[in-house]
Amino acid sequence: MFTLGLIVNPLAGIGGPTALKGSDGEAAAEAFRNGAELRAPERAARALEVIFHALGGDAVSVLTCPGLMGESVARQCGFVPELVCETDPLNTRPEDTEQAARVLENKGVDLLLFVGGDGTPSTG
Repeated sequence: MFTLGLIVNPLAGIGGPTALKGSDGEAAAEAFRNGAELRAPERAARALEVIFHALGGDAVSVLTCPGLMGESVARQCGFVPELVCETDPLNTRPEDTEQAARVLENKGVDLLLFVGGDGTPSTG
């Protein structure tokens, strides 16, 4: 069984189309007010579909976080994910990503797929 660790930064990329620098904090709320839509989950779905078809859904175990940090898109793509992190799926923070990466590393995943963000903090 191939074990995939999945972390999605659901807010990544929403600032760009609305001419904002980043999507942290208040910038995310402003981006949504300006009509931004989530982009990272769709990008994660494209990657997961490739993995699903290449390896077969039954041959891949997906370990991830609740809601938009991975669970939702994994289920959408036909996987039955195991939730290994406790996060507030509606209010994700950089610390949640760091915690998830540590947990997934300790679980010994074969591949860690992180979708969204370049890792730079926004400057307000």
